[in-house]
Amino acid sequence: MSLILRPALAVINSKALANTAEREGTMSEPKQRIVETNGIRLNIAEQGKGPLVLLCHGFPESWYSWRHQLGALAAADFHAVAPDMRGYGTSDRPEAIDQYTVFHLVGDGTRHSHALTASAR
Repeated sequence: MSLILRPALAVINSKALANTAEREGTMSEPKQRIVETNGIRLNIAEQGKGPLVLLCHGFPESWYSWRHQLGALAAADFHAVAPDMRGYGTSDRPEAIDQYTVFHLVGDGTRHSHALTASAR
C-alpha cells in the first residue's frame, strides 16, 4: 500500500467509527417500569409510539428475549411492550400454584393491553 493512502484510510476509518458511535448513541432503548394489572405488579419494557404490540415470552425467559424486536417495532411506528410475565424477572410471583393458569396469563395480557391503550388516548 502506498504511503500516501495510509493516512487517508486512517481518517476514513476513524470517521466511520465516529459515525457508528453517533448512530448507536441516538438509538432509543427500551424503558422499563412497573404496572399494576389483574391484581399483581408486572415489570414491562416498552419502546415506541403508535398501535400497541404486546410481546409475551415463554418459559424460562423474560422481556429481554424480545429486546431486538422492541427496537424494530418502535422504528416501524408501533408501541412495543414486552412484560416479564407473572412469576418471572421483577414481576410479582404469587405463591399459590393456581395463580398461574392460562386464564390468569391471558387476563394479565388483556387487562394490561386495555390499560396501555386507554392511557395512550
